[in-house]
Amino acid sequence: MNTLTINIKLLSPLLLGSGAGFGKVIDTDIVFQPDGLPVFPARRLKGLLKESALEVIEMFQQAEKTAGVDRFLSLLEELFGTSTRPGLLKLYNLHLPEQTMLRKILEKIRQSNLPALTTLFTPGQVTDIFTEIRQQTALDQQSGTALENTLRTVRILKDSLAGQPISFTGNIYLEECTPWVENLLALACLNLRRAGSLRNRGLGRIEVGLTRKDQDLCQQVLTELAKGKTFSQLLERKTSPSISTNTTNHQPIARTSLSQPQGKMRVLITALAPLVLPSQQGDQNTVSTLHHIPGSALRGCLAHRYLKLRALTTEIAQSNSHFYDCFLSGKVRFLPAYPHTRRDNELFPTPLFIHRCKPGIRPQNNNLFNLLGGTPEAIENSKWAGGFVIPSTDNGWQLIEKPVTTRLNFHLTRLGYEAHNSYKCRIKGHGPDEGIFYYEAIDSQQVFQGAITGDMDLLHHMYQILEMSFRATLGKSSRIQYGLVEIKLETPQKFSMPPPTEQTDCRDVIMILKSPLLLSNRFGFPALSRSELEICLQTELNCRVNIDKCFARQESRQNFVSHWHLKHPQERLWSAGSAFLLHFPDGPVPWDKLQLLEQTGLGMGQSEGLGQVTFYPKQAITGLQVTSYPEENLSFFEMPDQVAESTGFSKAAIIHLLRRAATQELQQKAWNDAQERHKRNTNHTISHHLWGRLEKMLQSSSGKDKFCLMLNNLKSPARTALEQYSNYQGESLMSSLQREFEPRRKSLSVLQDKTINCLKPLIPGGLTADEVLTCDQAYKMYWLAFFQASRQLSAS
Repeated sequence: MNTLTINIKLLSPLLLGSGAGFGKVIDTDIVFQPDGLPVFPARRLKGLLKESALEVIEMFQQAEKTAGVDRFLSLLEELFGTSTRPGLLKLYNLHLPEQTMLRKILEKIRQSNLPALTTLFTPGQVTDIFTEIRQQTALDQQSGTALENTLRTVRILKDSLAGQPISFTGNIYLEECTPWVENLLALACLNLRRAGSLRNRGLGRIEVGLTRKDQDLCQQVLTELAKGKTFSQLLERKTSPSISTNTTNHQPIARTSLSQPQGKMRVLITALAPLVLPSQQGDQNTVSTLHHIPGSALRGCLAHRYLKLRALTTEIAQSNSHFYDCFLSGKVRFLPAYPHTRRDNELFPTPLFIHRCKPGIRPQNNNLFNLLGGTPEAIENSKWAGGFVIPSTDNGWQLIEKPVTTRLNFHLTRLGYEAHNSYKCRIKGHGPDEGIFYYEAIDSQQVFQGAITGDMDLLHHMYQILEMSFRATLGKSSRIQYGLVEIKLETPQKFSMPPPTEQTDCRDVIMILKSPLLLSNRFGFPALSRSELEICLQTELNCRVNIDKCFARQESRQNFVSHWHLKHPQERLWSAGSAFLLHFPDGPVPWDKLQLLEQTGLGMGQSEGLGQVTFYPKQAITGLQVTSYPEENLSFFEMPDQVAESTGFSKAAIIHLLRRAATQELQQKAWNDAQERHKRNTNHTISHHLWGRLEKMLQSSSGKDKFCLMLNNLKSPARTALEQYSNYQGESLMSSLQREFEPRRKSLSVLQDKTINCLKPLIPGGLTADEVLTCDQAYKMYWLAFFQASRQLSAS
């Protein structure tokens, strides 16, 4: 995979709309991450680059009168892809410089126990230092006054922070990095000048650069044009030597039935970018996501990497015996990946018989109910708890209600150059209104745990070929903005059979589905009925089984098969978490067969992780206690302690936030002190003119010393007024102005020694109170706010 670095520098404020507002305060808000840091969405950037590249092709076509523009458009499709064919590039969200360092600092600050810091570095406060609020309205052309109901408030991203320009940096991954690809991308970056909304109102001016290993590709393509190269020569496709592929025609082995797994290989999946794993829920304009990674997605991801590493094409892959055994024969099962916990607990979807109180109903003891535990009256006032559970034999079960955090991302479809009326859409700058849609995505940095079971030889073979740790893509839109993950494979281990259950007189068990269950009738069609499930169980266990009670739901599944470029026919399944009370009328429960069924699975699609079940004695479930699991024990991606060398941006952002908080605290103290003196001095007031004169003197002075010299040069009436204007302690205003200000500066919560000492080891280069706010700066801020407040009070 070839990597290019793209950098976007803001030349003016930028509005990258999120498609939503912020309560009643902001009508149009920008895109930012859950921690408050702004981000440049990759899908937005891909659309801008594609449109810019199309403009470049049209400009050179007119300038050089080049024939064969269709050839250039085919190159554009090859690079950026179409609705049915992926392109050559992979692009993910662009972030601020020193993003990792800044997030690490913010995480450690929020983990500290200092209230002055934990209340200051909230996501909202972080967003505020990078943004500003603007209002606009429409005017009546005749009267020149504002029209009613046209006031709009927008939040925009600043173009600089503390004197440093704001920029976004990211990588473009190319499967084929040839000269024509680099030249077309470089020309598109040079032509791209504006982004976001309100471009014709002065917003969105940007400068885009493209580099490869510190080599400026934009400057390189300009040099080539200056030497006299034509556009056709820049985009000339040079034939490269063919890459030899492994075309060994292995004899296909006979399809075998699903065998008992001998080993297990644990898989940890870390989301490095948001994940979209489509489900059948949601409305027509929203793509909802699953809260876990299904086994079919994991199998497809690993199969794609296997083909790439072994240089196999999709046409001959099934003829390769190793690939067939690992991914097609059913000898290997790819189980779903559920949220991972710091304690390595194994969890599965919450059974449907575990309920919680509905909103507004106050429980007597516990908020969670076990409907199999003799509390059927709780059904009317409760609902399914949802989430995942951690089974434990000692302390009951623990419920994780919301183990996965998701966000809705706004997107807009614009018509391409091949679409009808595309010219009008390009001139207007936006597509039709029905082109708006949303993706619900799993937030990045979350960790999921799955497993691969099967023959030990095949597991070791996959472990050696696929490597222990690698990056891959999963889910929908995995080449642009979404789907980047890091997969870690652990060493395969042999299955350890649990000791046999000693309950010989037990005839009732609870079967819980750990993953969806797909059954088929005798004609081979999917079937969802209690009778079909009983037949399936009787066939697997070779004994009579009755289902006395069930807590079950149904769901639909429709996967996209990349090899076909089509969707798989929709299927109906029993949902994960469905529970069935099984009764064995002819004798005790065959626990040995049930334990084997827990390893192999039930029904169809077992190689994709479907049909995973677990069994519990009825007595163990009826007396089960369920408690909530602490959310702080959920597993997230741990950012490295050692990050890249700092350029000063993260330190400038932290200082800006501290200075902003110190300024607000100083202004609040100044206002309170001004009110106190105003109430105290009812007989000795200072004129409105003198307050304004003091404010102008302080603004023109360089610091406290020069301002005190100006105060000493005041004439007698003004000096007398300042000496008589005292506070409740009897100190005159003249004495207060000349008093040492350092103790007051040190009293600020964000500048206290314990606060600075907490931040100093986190920030590259350390931190001092003077870097945040010097004594002269604090003096001027406080007294300017005091004079302004006193002037308003005297006028009132």
